[in-house]
Amino acid sequence: KKSDITGAVASVDFEDLESQPINNVSDALKGRIAGVSVVSNSGAPGGSISIRVRGIGTVNNADPLYVVDGIPTTDINFLNPNDIASIEVLKDASSSAIYGSRGENGVVLVSTKRGKSNTAPRVDVDAYYGVKEVINNWETTSGSEWYSIQEEMNKTRTSPLDLSQVDKNVNTDWFDEITRSATVQDYNVSVSGGSDKLTYILGAGYYDEEGTVKGSDYERITTRLKTD
Repeated sequence: KKSDITGAVASVDFEDLESQPINNVSDALKGRIAGVSVVSNSGAPGGSISIRVRGIGTVNNADPLYVVDGIPTTDINFLNPNDIASIEVLKDASSSAIYGSRGENGVVLVSTKRGKSNTAPRVDVDAYYGVKEVINNWETTSGSEWYSIQEEMNKTRTSPLDLSQVDKNVNTDWFDEITRSATVQDYNVSVSGGSDKLTYILGAGYYDEEGTVKGSDYERITTRLKTD
């Protein structure tokens, strides 16, 4: 509650991000909250991401405490971004006062969507499909060009390469061999509503992302039921 907080609070409203293809919750924090650093540990789809709210400590890990609908957890990348209503970040000592030593590295509060009272059932559908390409790729030499370069370099090498083992007419772009045009697709559907005594939301999501490097793929299937 705001009455419990005396320090800095920053928030991200997911209604402002609905038109953007966000594949995980951490992406929603990138560049949107001052003082919060979000770093990708891997360029592969679904790779882990480190969030730093209060810098890097000298002992133990520097991960913040994540609280999803009041339940503490150590990670939020399992969440479907389409299920998130808002994220608040507690950045100063007030977080430690509320959550004790667990909040010493800051606290990330996640609130998920919920049904509205006295409303008829509502169905929401969200979907997108895209293609990723490798851009600004460098030009590589052909087999004959590489052969000519090695011939010139052999003139100054103390141990020349045995070019008799090389077929200069063979051209293989190894970078092109391991990369591809990759697809990304995301589909979500939810049903929500409620009466004056009960609200509900039931949702399911499917996310599939191919990496531009062959063999790097990520798939996520989520389901959620929330009643109040």
